[in-house]
Amino acid sequence: MCCPYRTAGILPHTPDNASRIDGYNILLHAIYSKNASIQESNEQAITALLERLAATGKIVRISDLSIMMQDVKGNFMAAGKLKASERKEAAGYMAFIMQEYRRIVPEEQQFGISLSSMAESAEGNSICPWTSDYNRNGMYEGIVNGLKDISETENTENE
Repeated sequence: MCCPYRTAGILPHTPDNASRIDGYNILLHAIYSKNASIQESNEQAITALLERLAATGKIVRISDLSIMMQDVKGNFMAAGKLKASERKEAAGYMAFIMQEYRRIVPEEQQFGISLSSMAESAEGNSICPWTSDYNRNGMYEGIVNGLKDISETENTENE
């Protein structure tokens, strides 16, 4: 398995706990796999993670969100060498994660999403909205689509 999304365990919050938990800040470095079955598992794991966090009733924040891509053999692909079609696939995954967060986590529990980086490094694996030369790329569109109203996204898909 390339990258299972795991939590160390969601701590129970009961009145007799010694410490108080106000919410969860989830560091999320996601991987888009070109292996379709692994990618399906990745998406199911994201959904399950968000459902589990939403069920706590606590605030939920995704921080340091980044997307990296793996080829069918599980090797990381350098962001600077990705084709436009591969960037579009990764952007779709970014939009999926952001939309799932907004769909699953009740609005009153949403505490935001922050991105790991806005610009790619020349040899790095993280796919960002701007290249190392600060040219906007396909990931920018994925973020915009992730921020769209969920009903707007559903209407666009049905056209």
